[in-house]
Amino acid sequence: MVIMLEFDIYSMIIALSSLVIVSYIFTLISGKTRIPTVLLLLLLGIGIREALTLFGIYVAIPLELIQFFGVLGLILILLEAGLGLNMSKQKLPLVKYAAASSVFVLALSMAGIALVVHYILGQSWHISFVYAVPLSVISSTVVASSINYLSEAKREFLTYESSLSDIIGILVFNFLIAGSMFSVGLITLDIINVLVAVVASVVVSLLLLLLLTKTQVNIKAFLIFAVLLLMYALGHKWQMPTLLAVLIFGLIVNNWHLAPFRYFHKFLPAEEVREATSTIKSVTAESAFLIRTFFFTMFGYMIDVRVLGNVKVILVGTMVVLIIFLARYLYLRIFVRDHILPELFFAPRGLVTIVLFYSIPASLTFQSFDDGVLFYVIILTTLVMMFGSLWFTPKDATREAEEAPRGWFRFRKRLE
Repeated sequence: MVIMLEFDIYSMIIALSSLVIVSYIFTLISGKTRIPTVLLLLLLGIGIREALTLFGIYVAIPLELIQFFGVLGLILILLEAGLGLNMSKQKLPLVKYAAASSVFVLALSMAGIALVVHYILGQSWHISFVYAVPLSVISSTVVASSINYLSEAKREFLTYESSLSDIIGILVFNFLIAGSMFSVGLITLDIINVLVAVVASVVVSLLLLLLLTKTQVNIKAFLIFAVLLLMYALGHKWQMPTLLAVLIFGLIVNNWHLAPFRYFHKFLPAEEVREATSTIKSVTAESAFLIRTFFFTMFGYMIDVRVLGNVKVILVGTMVVLIIFLARYLYLRIFVRDHILPELFFAPRGLVTIVLFYSIPASLTFQSFDDGVLFYVIILTTLVMMFGSLWFTPKDATREAEEAPRGWFRFRKRLE
């Protein structure tokens, strides 16, 4: 017999507060062990579900709540990524490599996964590509929380790559679900939408900066979040790629001191923007931590681990993971040789994958695709990232080596 558990307000406060405290402990553990916080949160959610099941208790979590936290997390993580990226002429080659990597690895992964869905699960090419996109997108959420130990160049490469993979993946996904046919007209319309979104994003970013620096009210950061969320939601309704606004705003704010923005310094002094940036970075990091905690714990809770005993789930999921890392290896090995290890293993699936998967229209879904495949791919790619970061990270690619006094790190390596 299943017992429906009813929470009173104080029980809810205890549960949510305990979850945040546990997540903070997980963050400390992750920093020491390189075990991804996301993996620990997923396992926590699974553990809570199994513990309640033992007592015949079931607490229903609406799918819409997962999607709501997913969208919030997506906005915050992309904003956090933009606020952490520094633009300069010296970094242009790195940005080009990261952008090319995100495009080509995404395309190769999509093609390979679509083949699996088409031939193994017997779906049309259109549906196959719709399902392939969520599974092909690198999770900037997981990457951003797992690269703190790497050198600056490696952190920036992975941050740019994963953020652009998110954005491009979402654009492609929206294009695929917008119509059942490919046409020159649709492609042209999509390009126009991107250009309009970029211009609108720059204008909105400048207005938000004006709001940040000129208003005397202390409550600014969450107003900024509200405006960005409003833009994203309206863009989603109108099939516009307004997610770009989030990344562009973060990039402009964090790089206001550079030459392209000097004309505006007489209206918005660099010192004022720097102070506002510090505030919004702090609030963004704290908010992203909170949303990530709730999202991944709830997603873990919704998954029944018994699906991992399904042979079809293991077969399809394993094929998808092999395609993901084969595509990544081929591109990095041939074109970006400076960023093979440990970047090869940083291809986790997570928040964006889940949000896009549950956004597939009912007309394009099919029952034979088990949700367990999604869970299997997320868990396995996260484990691969963890083992790669632990055992296949060159010592000179770490933050420790980069920040060590000149000569000391080489001396230490000889001692070891």
